[in-house]
Amino acid sequence: MANKSEHMPKIRLTPGFIADYCQVSRGTVLQWIKDSRLHAYSLPSGHYRVSKENFRDFLEEYNMPIEGSLFVS
Repeated sequence: MANKSEHMPKIRLTPGFIADYCQVSRGTVLQWIKDSRLHAYSLPSGHYRVSKENFRDFLEEYNMPIEGSLFVS
């Protein structure tokens, strides 16, 4: 049986981190999440987190620069 943690995203990014990375406001990132452009999940506290993989997919889809060091395993 697989360990439960193997199915969890290894790196979870905050909307604030994504906003800094993309040079936009945190509100813009939250709108991307609400518009289903950026896949995120909500913690019990209501805060959002985005997996590294979903963030990379978002960057590729919208032709945004990808900093390689962020996505190195």
